[in-house]
Amino acid sequence: MSTLVLARENKPSTPPPRAAHRPSWAGKPPPFIQQTTERQMDIEEEILKELAPYTGIKHLVIEHNQRKIIKTLSSKFQFSGSKIDWNRTQDHWLHNYNPENKTIETTEKLKIAEHELQKRNFQFVLDRTSKVCYINDSSLNFGLTISNRIFWEIFKILIINAPQHHYFLAEDGSWCLAITMEGFMDYGESLK
Repeated sequence: MSTLVLARENKPSTPPPRAAHRPSWAGKPPPFIQQTTERQMDIEEEILKELAPYTGIKHLVIEHNQRKIIKTLSSKFQFSGSKIDWNRTQDHWLHNYNPENKTIETTEKLKIAEHELQKRNFQFVLDRTSKVCYINDSSLNFGLTISNRIFWEIFKILIINAPQHHYFLAEDGSWCLAITMEGFMDYGESLK
């Protein structure tokens, strides 16, 4: 046992070998650690990023205070609980885009919605409206005022990126289009 200790005591101490070069991230966490510690964008930030190119051309206004849009909607339409009472609207139509109640990918939902709106001649409604307002059920803390010139581009961004109930209405509240998560599209015109 003492020979083993002596062998350890007699073993020369050598410094660890030096690295030939220092990595570019020396003194900082490695890049793979930085990527995992960065804060991920939430849904609102992602959608605002998608909408940003449209805000500079004055065809899209981000409404951080949605009260005006909500006031227009609630003053022009009657509600039953938290939903519009579509029986108290004019020219109402309903489309169940998910009759089998299955999971639908957002791109498929967009395709179905665009087809139904084309079939219902929704472009005619848009042509009579210079601006369309948008609010949602709660996952986004902003509303939008959209020029009818870019409506379809913004519609696409919202349907694909925001999994929620969507409410599009004329700026004057004369009509409303709702697209729900449960698979329904409702359109009606205000009686007020």
